[in-house]
Amino acid sequence: MKGSWLVVLLAVALVACTTAPSSTSSPASTGSLVPASPSPSGSATHLAIVPAGFRLAAPIQRAVAVFDHGVVYIAGGLDATGKTVGGVFSMDPASGRLAPLGSLPQQVHDAAGAMIFGKLYVFAGGAGTGTETVQAFDPSTGNGSVVGHMPVALSDLSAAQVGDTTYLIGGYDGSKPRTEIYATTDGTSFKVVGHLPVGLRYPAVSTSGGTIVIAGGLSADGPTTVVYAFDPTTGAMRRVGALPAAVAHAASFSLMGTTYVAGGRNGSDAAVSRVTSIDPATGIVTHESPLPHAIADAAVASSPDRALLIGGWDGTTLSQVLRATTSPITSTSSS
Repeated sequence: MKGSWLVVLLAVALVACTTAPSSTSSPASTGSLVPASPSPSGSATHLAIVPAGFRLAAPIQRAVAVFDHGVVYIAGGLDATGKTVGGVFSMDPASGRLAPLGSLPQQVHDAAGAMIFGKLYVFAGGAGTGTETVQAFDPSTGNGSVVGHMPVALSDLSAAQVGDTTYLIGGYDGSKPRTEIYATTDGTSFKVVGHLPVGLRYPAVSTSGGTIVIAGGLSADGPTTVVYAFDPTTGAMRRVGALPAAVAHAASFSLMGTTYVAGGRNGSDAAVSRVTSIDPATGIVTHESPLPHAIADAAVASSPDRALLIGGWDGTTLSQVLRATTSPITSTSSS
C-alpha cells in the first residue's frame, strides 16, 4: 500500500457499525431457560483474558477480523472520529506488528468476514446504511474487488465457518432485525439454511464442535439473553440456555470446546465487562472472571488455541488488543 505511513496507520482505525443503535428499550424476555451458574468451579479449563502486550496504532471498533494460517487480517470499521474506513491490514498475533495490505473497494463497517479460497471476503456492512455488496480482497496481491451481492442489503450481521461453509447470521435491513441464516461455499452464491426464532442484529456468534452458538443480540425489543445452538448439518435450531443479563455487540469465541461471550452493550447502551462461558451440549452458562474493563464492538479473530479482541468501544473508540487463552484446571488434593 502506497502513501504516507501515518495516513496508513490512521486508516487502521478500521472499525465499523453502519448506524449504531441506541439500545434504550428494556431487555427482551426469553422465557424459562437454563439459569447461569454463579460459580466456575465446575469448569474443566481456566480462561484468561489479558492485554496482548501491544496496541493498535490507532483506535478502531466494529471491524472485520479473521485468523488465517497464523495471520490476523483486519478490514474496514469505524475510526476514532466515527468515519467508516476501508483499509486492510495484516497483524502478527504474537508481536502485534501491523502491515498495510491495501483497501477494500467500498468502505464498510458492521460487516461480516471470512477467508474463502485464500481471500478475505467481506459481506454487506456499509457506511451509514447497509449494503448487499460482497467484496473479496487478495492478501497476496493487495487487490480487492466487488465479487457479488447478498440477497438482502444488511449490516450488523455475524459470520461463522464450519468446514468449507460460511454462515451469515441475522443482521439489520434498515428497518428490522433479520432471522435468516445464509450459507455460502464460494462467497457469491447464498442459500437460506435456517432461521432464528427472532430477528437479531449484533449477535455473538462462534462455532464449537461443528455447532454454531448464537448468544444475545439486539432484537426489535432490545438486547436479549437467549442462547441458541444451530446444527448446520440438519438445520435444527434449539434454545440451550440464557446469559446472566441481556447483551448485544458482544465478542464471542470458542476454545477447547467451550464458547465464551465477552463484553457487549447492555439495555442502557453502556459497555459491560461481563464474561460467560457456555457449554453448547448442556446449556450450562457459567460466570467467568470479567474483562480488564468494559468493552463492546471489538473485532474477534480466533484460532483453536487463542482469540484476540481487537479495538472496541467503551464510550470512546479503543486501540487496545486483548488476548484470550485457556488452560486445564488441575485439581490438587489436600492431605
